[in-house]
Amino acid sequence: MLEKDYEGSVCEVKTLKNVFIAAGRIDRIDGTDLEISDPSGPMPLLPYKTPVKISVFNSSLGFRVLAGQVYISNEEYIQVMHTLDFLEYERRRFFRLDIEAPAVLLVRGEAPDGEEVPDGEETPPEEVPVRVKNLSLCGAMFESGRRYHVGQALSLRMKLYKSQEEVFQLVIHRGREWEGVYTYGAEIVDLSRRAEQNLCAYLFEQQRLQIQRNKARGQN
Repeated sequence: MLEKDYEGSVCEVKTLKNVFIAAGRIDRIDGTDLEISDPSGPMPLLPYKTPVKISVFNSSLGFRVLAGQVYISNEEYIQVMHTLDFLEYERRRFFRLDIEAPAVLLVRGEAPDGEEVPDGEETPPEEVPVRVKNLSLCGAMFESGRRYHVGQALSLRMKLYKSQEEVFQLVIHRGREWEGVYTYGAEIVDLSRRAEQNLCAYLFEQQRLQIQRNKARGQN
């Protein structure tokens, strides 16, 4: 959380991959929320819950780097919510949340033996039901009755926040088998900004629901 003394500091807003979005100053700090404007011109418009990185410059208090999500965005200001130190945010990115969720693997098949796939045509992917056991912004662990190999690229389709479907590109890094069930750990690659927003919102929602369930059990 940024101290209120940083109000008035110059800052830069970037994507999590360090693509420049805007420069401005911090007009207001309210807990973990920041309001940023640019006196020299209008601010860019950003979608709700866009993850951003904020570099804060202050000669007296020191340099800080934060991460958060866009709450309000208009030409006058950008309000960023749930800010925290960027290093802590990076640690959370690699934190896996245990879940129990259905999903579908999209597995590209091959043409039957002796047949050739015509140029420009692809065989439709096979849809294989799986169970996702844990999930993060960087990877997933899932269970399947099928055998796959390390390094294999697959697509995973699942419903996220508000039942929005996303398809993630996976690369399997490890796998093990127990009594006919295969458990795989896979990296999520080439994550688009929209998919990252939806996945982040889903993880926050699932974490909140888990906390509520744990509290309810403690009260019984």
